[in-house]
Amino acid sequence: MSQDSLLLGKNQARRILVTLLAGGLLTFLVVTQARAQNNEEIVHIFGTGGGIDGADPYGGVVLDSAGNLYGTANYGGSHHLGLVWKMSRGANGQWSETPIYNFGDANDDGSYGPLSGLVFDQVGNLYGTTIGGGQPSGQAGTVFELSPGATGKWLYKHIHSFGGVEGQQPRSAVIFDSVGNLYGNTSENGLYNEGTVFKLARGSGGVWQEETLYSFGANPGDATGANQSVVIDSSGNIWGSIYVGGAYGLGASTSLHRIQAGAGLRRLSAASPVEVMAHTPSAV
Repeated sequence: MSQDSLLLGKNQARRILVTLLAGGLLTFLVVTQARAQNNEEIVHIFGTGGGIDGADPYGGVVLDSAGNLYGTANYGGSHHLGLVWKMSRGANGQWSETPIYNFGDANDDGSYGPLSGLVFDQVGNLYGTTIGGGQPSGQAGTVFELSPGATGKWLYKHIHSFGGVEGQQPRSAVIFDSVGNLYGNTSENGLYNEGTVFKLARGSGGVWQEETLYSFGANPGDATGANQSVVIDSSGNIWGSIYVGGAYGLGASTSLHRIQAGAGLRRLSAASPVEVMAHTPSAV
């Protein structure tokens, strides 16, 4: 079962990187343009060595400029609380996995493994979320940063802990806008206990400030429990989809929501199971 995938081009081959939940496999699927044949290579089987390498890789993978893979595991690691891993291909063509951070190493690191993938900034730092832990409650979830150190060790930094009207349990990855702000959503709590969409901006002294852009549940038929990443278009509008809620109140229906720069909160369409919402925070 594929949870997330990344499509990239290299020479005349298309390579699809997929994390699989069943058995905790990381697979590498090569689809060449020259022939209609799929060749699957097992890159790594999670759970070897007593689970120190991680287990349950729910999130997708990201690539650095050297072709190394990075991802997260919801369980396993030295504290059995999940980890962030790196996968590198050696000169012999074999892949090797290295845990670069074990959750539980710091008191405010979430201590609950992430369900989401990672994102790189422009200088090579990694950012992600955890569904629990952090400050002050220890249960509401975090956003974190990992930076490569001079000795090769990755350095953990706590960015934000969720709770209360900000929402809790961010289950999806964060994304960057063009000026370096982070955006994401939470699946629970907020003003109406249905989750939120948030923005994190780096302020003076490098301290990140959170702004809640929207709390789900504000309107009849609103979506609930966001668990997929958002995207930002060229006009600054934020888009996302949710599988719970919507105009028809069906658990299987999809709500497509938009946080639109320059417009107040209003329902754009209620004629189908796909619901589009627009909202303007104080600044997007």
